[in-house]
Amino acid sequence: MSEFLSGAPATTELENQYYQALENFNAIDIPCRTDDYQRADIFVGFDMLSAVTRLRDAYGLINEQQYYLVVFRSQRNPGLTEEDIDLLATKDHLAHKEAHDYRDEQGGQALLHYYKGLPDADGFCISWCVWTSEAIAKLASGKVHQEGAETPSSSHSDAMRLARQMYQKYGIQTYRLRLSPDGENLESECTQDTWSPQVANPAA
Repeated sequence: MSEFLSGAPATTELENQYYQALENFNAIDIPCRTDDYQRADIFVGFDMLSAVTRLRDAYGLINEQQYYLVVFRSQRNPGLTEEDIDLLATKDHLAHKEAHDYRDEQGGQALLHYYKGLPDADGFCISWCVWTSEAIAKLASGKVHQEGAETPSSSHSDAMRLARQMYQKYGIQTYRLRLSPDGENLESECTQDTWSPQVANPAA
């Protein structure tokens, strides 16, 4: 996908293969708007109004649909080896594949889009995903457990355990999003923000 090809710092071959594999899942391509998107506000680095509008059209949703945006920000530890990065990329890829299997309350695709950026020269990185259901997103993350269900999202849990070893700091930002009735504006409500360059390894 185009956002992974221009001006990217050195990464491993396996990591880049996983980035390209997202093209087989994502219904649309959402490029970044700024060169420093890894550190920019999510609504500055990406045109989220356009993204949500295009996802609405791609999945046949309505303007009143509520979306749940999850943003994962991180800074990698210095001195990671190629094997470290490959392991991190593999765990992240498995978590994404697992999340893809979730369905929302109406039986539709719950995970609409998954964006995985590449780190900048200082190791800062951003990934984000858009869900149709806040409840399913939290179930997939392992934050809540569905009664009678198996332990949710083991791959996500594995990835988060590894993150604590691989990142100097990381944090989560979540937003509820909704298009205005005319589809011309995007309403957003921040529901969680644990990202801060001064806070190392906040609870996800």
